[in-house]
Parts: sequence; C-alpha cells; structure tokens
Amino acid sequence: MTELLTDELPSGPSRRPPSHLDLLDVAREVRRAAVADDLTGVHRELSRLRTDLVSHLHAERDRLGSLAGATPVVVADGHRRLLRLLDDLLFRSGGDTSECSCIVRSAELEVALRRQAKLEAVLLGERRRS
Repeated sequence: MTELLTDELPSGPSRRPPSHLDLLDVAREVRRAAVADDLTGVHRELSRLRTDLVSHLHAERDRLGSLAGATPVVVADGHRRLLRLLDDLLFRSGGDTSECSCIVRSAELEVALRRQAKLEAVLLGERRRS
C-alpha cells in the first residue's frame, strides 16, 4: 500500500483528515463542474480530491496495519484503484484538453469512491452516515 502513498501531506494548521463523506462531497463538486462543462473546475476539484484522498489514506494506514487477514489487502487494493483512477483523470492527457476524458469519466470516480466507502464500512465495521 505504501508505494502509492508517498505524496507529502500539505503542511499548515492541523485539521482532521477528510472522511469518506468529505471525499464524496468533493466528488460531487467534480460532477457539478463536469455537468457545467467546466474543464478547469473539473481539474481543480480532481486535484483537491487527490490531495484529500492521500491525506485520508495516510490517516487510515495505522488502522489498516492493525487488522488481520485479508481485510487490509482488500481495502489497500481499493485505495490503489482510486489513486490510479484519479491519476489517470488528472495526468493522462498530458495537458492536451482535446484528449481529456475527465468530464466524461467524472461519474465513474464518484461511483468508485462510493463503492470504496461502503466496502470499508462493511470490512472495518464503521457506521455509515446517510
């Protein structure tokens, strides 16, 4: 899991790490920008989501490390998939907006985040708020 989590956390005032609900809120902002066909807004929110996701994953790392069995492996695999999807959306076009699929694929991102949050709620025994 750690090979994809090497990003530095943003420095600044200490705040709680983003929750699953916080991440889903940002994903909804990505979708709103996509619906408005706002490529700049989509990329801004995707960048914010990636930063928040990395912070969230760092906060969960110790908790996952204390779990036995396949649970940490399954959850970490979901984390890697989310990061790959975000990286693909952010960096695949290499700056060429005519090749950017981020607007079309923004719904895919929200679905993937929702699935991961549900998976973690079940596997980690968390109560999920509606």
